[in-house]
This record gives sequence, C-alpha cells and structure tokens, in this order.
Amino acid sequence: MRELDAPARKGWNRIVWDLQADKKHLIADKDDASLGQTRFVAPGDYKLEMSVGELKAERAVKVLPLVR
Repeated sequence: MRELDAPARKGWNRIVWDLQADKKHLIADKDDASLGQTRFVAPGDYKLEMSVGELKAERAVKVLPLVR
C-alpha cells in the first residue's frame, strides 16, 4: 500500500503514515478528483513492516471507519 523512508539515527525514531496509499495503487475516480478530496485507505486490518539494515519488525494496525 505504502512505502515510507526515513533516516535511521541512534535513539528513538518516528515516522507518520497519513493513511494514504501510494499513488500507484489508486484507481482514478473523476468524481473524487473534481471535489479535491483526499483518498484514504479503506478501514480494516493492515500489517506494518519495519526494517533497518538487517533488523526487521512487524506489527498489526487497525484503521477504523470515519465516525460522523
């Protein structure tokens, strides 16, 4: 869905996912484009994978639906 890069420094590091997929994974929808709306990923369960050199970690995250 999305690949994010950030510098790896000693200590705590943080990266923020804005809940948007990579543009290559989006399907053009002229109705959304004409309204200028941001397209977010669908609600559901996602797997986060993190790697720094040979170190790797995985975690699950749940994206909740918008509550109005």
